[in-house]
Parts: sequence; structure tokens; C-alpha cells
Amino acid sequence: MTPACLRLLLPLLCLALSALPSPEAEAASFDCARAGSDMERMICRDSGLSRLDEEMAAAFLSARQGGAPGLQAAQREWLAGRNRCRTEDCVRAAYEQRVAALSAPPGAKRAGPVPAPAAGGTVDGKYCNFGAGTSMDMLLLRSGAGGGLDFVLSSWTSRGSNFSVDGLARPAAPQGASHPEAVWRFESGMRSRDPAERCVVTIRRTAEGAYAVATEEGARCERMAGHGAVLYGTTVFPPGSRQGNAPGVFGPETAMQVDCDRPSRRSPSQRSPSGR
Repeated sequence: MTPACLRLLLPLLCLALSALPSPEAEAASFDCARAGSDMERMICRDSGLSRLDEEMAAAFLSARQGGAPGLQAAQREWLAGRNRCRTEDCVRAAYEQRVAALSAPPGAKRAGPVPAPAAGGTVDGKYCNFGAGTSMDMLLLRSGAGGGLDFVLSSWTSRGSNFSVDGLARPAAPQGASHPEAVWRFESGMRSRDPAERCVVTIRRTAEGAYAVATEEGARCERMAGHGAVLYGTTVFPPGSRQGNAPGVFGPETAMQVDCDRPSRRSPSQRSPSGR
């Protein structure tokens, strides 16, 4: 090829390449060319996270069209928890859990007829969220002494590793435990000089009857963790995730003795905004 031909072909080649869609522009449920946060840029860089973001957006639209109660509040809680993630593994786990929760048919989330949560007042029960494969989160609640909550929070990964913490969470808001948006706080090991030995769990009930459970940043609350299983950010258990009553007796071994009934899955089929 002569130098003259090469000079003619190079501009044409550049023009053709510029017309191809950018991989980032096609990623996720939002325009990656306008990604304005570290979280959005992380999603756009990873094709797997982009796919999960699209699946979550489609599942969110489907749930919204179905009139799912408390959906917007639960989505805001989930987004806040996702945005606390600092690693791709954390973001991936958050998306897998949310897609499964949004995609499960409402009738399949319960093992049987379960009373709806009352407005205000503590609702005892077993709450279950499901992620990819065999991964899931479980929250057991029972009214405790002094308006507190006896709780067990447990999470299983698809690899079989388990995170679990349990105790008595005490009222942490002026309005008290009977308020529709009550807050409880569990603390352990706070006198230790080693932050890894401390555990702080906050349980907040929303006006819609969901429970948002979070560890404070830097706290490590593993009791039986394996293969690095930890609780990241905020986990929201919506009212529809209740699967009956909690056991009458709680203890460190309770999480290994109680199981959740996994719902069937449905595949999201549409792409949509997701409350971002």
C-alpha cells in the first residue's frame, strides 16, 4: 500500500470507529457517558455490574407497575446501602439481593397466611431476602425487655459461608419503640481498643413496616463468618418478606436451625429507571 493510500484510509478508519457505540454508553440502566459518581463509574466499568443494574431497573419497574407497597421507600433505603459499598463484591451482592427481592412474586414470598404488620408496635417475625443461587439474608425479631428487640441477623453466600449476629437491640430514638418509625441499636465490644472487636447494629422500622438493618461503618459483627462473609451497608426487609413467626427461643445457634422458604424466580423483561 502506498503512503498516499494510507493517508486516505486512516481518516476513514477513524471516522468509522468513532461511529461505533462506546461500551460504557451502552452499559447499565443509565447513561454511562454522564456517570457523575464513583458508584456509577464503578458500575459502568464492570459488565457484570452493568447487567445487574439493568436487571434491577427492569424488576423495579415491574414491581412498581404491580403496585408493590412501600416500594419507593425500600428502594431509597437500598440505594443508600449500595452507595456505602466500597468494593465490587459488595455492590454485586447488593444488586443480586435486590433483584431477587423485586423479582419474587408477592404470593411466593410467604410460606402461608401471615398477618400484615400493624401500624406501630413491634411485629415479631421471620423476614427473608434472597440473592443469587443459594444466598439469602434472614432477620428474626421478637419483642424484648424494655421495649427492645431480640434479634438474629444472618446472611449466607452461595458458597455456603455464613455471617450471623444476635442480641438485644435497645430503643435509640426519643419517640420510643411503639412509634411507626422506631429505631433500635445493638452494641457489643465497645470498650475494646480494637475496632474489629466492636459491633454496632441499627434496626430502623419504616412507616411502611419494613425493617432497615445496618452496621455502622468500620464495625465488624461476624460471629460465624467464613470465606469473608460480612454484612455490607444497609439491608432492607420489606413487609412482604415476612415468612411467619420467629422461634420462641433465640441463641447463637438459632441462625443454623431456622430456614427460609425460597420463592420461585421470574426474569425481568424490561429496562427502566430505578429510582436513582
